[in-house]
Amino acid sequence: MFKVDSPMLRFLTRPVRFVIEFIAGFIGVLVVVGVLLVWRLSMSPVSSSFLTPYVEAGIVDLVPGTQVTIAHSLLAWDNADRSVTLQADGIHMASKDGAPIADVPNLAIRISVLGLFLGRLVPAGLLIEHPQVALVRTKDGTLLFGGMAAAGEGGGDIKGTFRHIIEDLTHAHFTRKLEITQAAFAIHDESTGDNWAVSVPDTVLERHLDGELTGESKIEVTQKNQTALVVLHYKRDTDKQRHNITARFSAINPAFLAGAGSKAAMFDLPLTGEISLGLDNNLRLVSEEADLHGDAGALVYADFWDAPRAVNSLDLKADYDQQTGKLDITRADIDFGGPKLALTITGTAPPTGTISRPSSPACR
Repeated sequence: MFKVDSPMLRFLTRPVRFVIEFIAGFIGVLVVVGVLLVWRLSMSPVSSSFLTPYVEAGIVDLVPGTQVTIAHSLLAWDNADRSVTLQADGIHMASKDGAPIADVPNLAIRISVLGLFLGRLVPAGLLIEHPQVALVRTKDGTLLFGGMAAAGEGGGDIKGTFRHIIEDLTHAHFTRKLEITQAAFAIHDESTGDNWAVSVPDTVLERHLDGELTGESKIEVTQKNQTALVVLHYKRDTDKQRHNITARFSAINPAFLAGAGSKAAMFDLPLTGEISLGLDNNLRLVSEEADLHGDAGALVYADFWDAPRAVNSLDLKADYDQQTGKLDITRADIDFGGPKLALTITGTAPPTGTISRPSSPACR
């Protein structure tokens, strides 16, 4: 065994020893500061007005084209989760023109202690309680969210905002859980003058240890004097870079919810069933499956009938794949209270600008 001893080697070990000692000392300081911070927060919450601008800026970055104000915020220690929590109260969101968009009585952000030491507000969990959102459906069927249209050009459309939010959540690897409780959407319909409500009791989005992103939401839709239930399931397919959404619902009337000129407005009857959608990163439809049953109501289609056509029941089963352009309607049964229509259709979407024709229709 040989022993190497040289001035050069001793010279190199000094800076290495210094770096190691510096890192060890720095970690020790972080531990002491962390213990003192936890002890102080466990005694009582601390005003965190210095963090309020960061939270406001974070919300604006998540929902561009808005302005956000927060009444006050507190930094506290959560004994249940054993984490530092930032609690914000009195959150008001408005468009740049001042039109009200949403009010959130309480927001709790479980934050990373290490992120605070590094000067960054890194959310590990997010709880939004009882957000109240105002929507307007114009006479042409456009849904407005604080002046932003549901479909449009530029940065002022809801779809673009949702795409931005989903992209941020998809890449927020340190955020483990997002929960929204008792959300309320008040919708004013300018064409009818009616006001109707959508209640979302609970929405949960979780990131699992393997990186998988899943979610579930329960939605209650008030239609005149009836309330319908919709349950949404979400799963992020990382291999295909796709968002998969499944909606199960009962007693939903599409004509009541659809805007003017929408194809869904032709179904003036309660529908029960399941719809599964596959969306790409730009929220474009790439696949769809539907299995629906409709009870007594009416079909409204001016090109076929001069007046709404009464039906006793309706059953529909279909799927669509955007990559192949193939549409399969394996079941379409309509009971008109006497005459019955039953058909199956297999078709392929033609190139843009050509006339759409089923490739192999079959009616019975």
